[in-house]
Amino acid sequence: MIPTIFSSPAPYHLLSYASVTGITLWHSFIGGPIAFKVLPRQQFGMLQSKLFPIYFSLQSVLNGVCLLTTSNRNARIIFLIGAVSGLINLTILGPWTTKYDAINVSLFFLYVFSLCKQDYERKTQSREGRRQTIQRGWH
Repeated sequence: MIPTIFSSPAPYHLLSYASVTGITLWHSFIGGPIAFKVLPRQQFGMLQSKLFPIYFSLQSVLNGVCLLTTSNRNARIIFLIGAVSGLINLTILGPWTTKYDAINVSLFFLYVFSLCKQDYERKTQSREGRRQTIQRGWH
């Protein structure tokens, strides 16, 4: 059998390592900050809630491939930490943050609605008071 480059773990390690590095750099320093500056808060949150599960899945899988294809003990520890932290973010922190943000947005809109209602009632009462004052002055 003729040995090929694909029978070695090296190309898989290199491709996985380059991919996880590129994805992390893009998401952290280019895509995320630009979206934060350009999009309104609610749309940015919606975008992030859709992108993060994909990002953390790729982070976990690609770090796992790097973990399986390296022989360096110190690198294995680093890739294990990356894979486990990606899984924790994907399964625990991501859903919790999305749920908390949805609750936070709901509370914010309730607060704004109550302020608008109070302002409307105050303006209505002051108009009614002026109307009564004007009517008393004519009588």
